[in-house]
Amino acid sequence: PMYRNMQRAAILFLTTFAFTASTWAYESVKSYQENPSSLKVLVFLSKNCPCSRSHVDHLNGLSQKYPNIAFYGVITDFFDKDSEPEIKAYFDSQNFKFPLIKDSEQMLVKKYGALKTPFSVIVQNQSSQEQVLYEGGVSDDHDFPSSTKHYLEENLAALAQGKDPIYKVGKSLGCYIRRF
Repeated sequence: PMYRNMQRAAILFLTTFAFTASTWAYESVKSYQENPSSLKVLVFLSKNCPCSRSHVDHLNGLSQKYPNIAFYGVITDFFDKDSEPEIKAYFDSQNFKFPLIKDSEQMLVKKYGALKTPFSVIVQNQSSQEQVLYEGGVSDDHDFPSSTKHYLEENLAALAQGKDPIYKVGKSLGCYIRRF
């Protein structure tokens, strides 16, 4: 009986831990809109895009290097009952250091004209007015390790020094975002 109780306790603990560890919530578009940060970065991402995947480590590093800037990943994949577990598993496995938005209505994709992944936008909020400071690629190559220009990083560095962004627009190289 004591062994059985220990076994039940262990199963209960593991089941609870496994459930908790896999519980993962998406941010809403509304939570992004209501975030009061003066600077925000949106990066449009897809689990199916190798270009998007090659930039993950760099984006995580930027979000930690600039903690005063609100970073958000925008998931551009089509969600349905069959695809959602795969999408969730992929984004969960990448250990993103910033919130991910499930943009299932493509509100942000349309608002910012995101065409390919990864596509980034730097938004400045001043007096309840939103101004896009930069839109375009994260880097100048679809494969981040091969890139020579890091548009997003260079712009964030300039902004951190109180300067204007170096680039207003950067070419986005990657996988097309499917419209639905």
